Amino acid sequence: MDPPVTASRNRLDELRVLRVVTKRCTQALDRGIQAVLEIDKSSVGPKLPKQLFALDHLARSFQQQSQNLQRLSSQRHARVPSSQFPRAEVEKNRVKSRHSFRPATGPAAYEYYLRGRQHPPRMTKAELQKSGEMFARAIELDAAYAPAFAGLATVHATMYEWFGGQADDLLAAERASERALDLAPGMAEAHVAHGCALALSRRPAEAERAFEQAIRINPNLFDAYYYSARTNFARGDIAASAARFRKAAEVRQDDFQSPLLLSQSLRMLGRLEDAAQANKEGIRRAEHVLALNPLDGRALSLGASALFHDGRTAQVEWSRRSLDLYPDDMSTLVNAACLHAKLGQKEDALELLERVFARGWGKRDWVEHDPDYDILRDDPRFLKLLARLK
Repeated sequence: MDPPVTASRNRLDELRVLRVVTKRCTQALDRGIQAVLEIDKSSVGPKLPKQLFALDHLARSFQQQSQNLQRLSSQRHARVPSSQFPRAEVEKNRVKSRHSFRPATGPAAYEYYLRGRQHPPRMTKAELQKSGEMFARAIELDAAYAPAFAGLATVHATMYEWFGGQADDLLAAERASERALDLAPGMAEAHVAHGCALALSRRPAEAERAFEQAIRINPNLFDAYYYSARTNFARGDIAASAARFRKAAEVRQDDFQSPLLLSQSLRMLGRLEDAAQANKEGIRRAEHVLALNPLDGRALSLGASALFHDGRTAQVEWSRRSLDLYPDDMSTLVNAACLHAKLGQKEDALELLERVFARGWGKRDWVEHDPDYDILRDDPRFLKLLARLK
């Protein structure tokens, strides 16, 4: 089929599915919000769980935002405005990215694909497993749907990278990314997934070529910049990581992770003023996310370190809240450990890391380059824990 015709059909499918998903989300939110708001808190007493307080806050926040839902769904590319990251080049690249090839599929497979896309940014094992299940369901419905294979490859790559380095995950990432490329060699997401698998296979030059090809195909694809940035940081190319984190922050102007990670790279490069600006931008975005969803553990735990660098005392509260909500989450524990290390609290940091690294969870090359761990590097307990990571 002629690519423009395919693109038009895919666009129509996306719009149909978006209407269905938006309607279902609205209905689900209305039911959930009403249930939380109708809780008789007086009957629960003073020992109301912290999670319920957070849910109550979340429900009321969503209730205030409900009138904006339809407007936001019709503006799929709207982003939180930012003065630091100009939009002109992003808009120019968006025109170019519309011409990149993306396979069409049926509404059901596409809906499962969209569900799969929601989970990976949270960086928890449970969320990644849910994501993998959603992509697998999409593939069951359409065995030739390349985006689902690309998503599945990224899930397995992240599982291998952060949760034990199981050989089966790496093999699954390689096979799924290769399948995505076979099905859609002109799809940018397939090259990103392949780049992630190549990087974990210790083939950095090939991985970078894959990321660059993805950017050539779609210069407005957040994942291409973000995963390339993380790969560069892990292999010690801090300047390259800063450049790619900056592009990721420009492309997706509601993402808080990329500016916060950018600020870390800039501090390591000695660009302290630029680092402070990126850090403030990341905090602003994290606060925006938490205003909508106070249960976002990633925003709380990563944001706590950002508050430390900004000289704000709320850092401990954000970290404590994330630990209260997600006491066994890898990302929450690691970020809390890093905050304790920055505060000079070695014992607390090591205790938290013991709960993660002792299970083989973590990314050794990232830890080796991350300055947050500098205060611990000469400690025999830390060296023993680090040896457990791949």
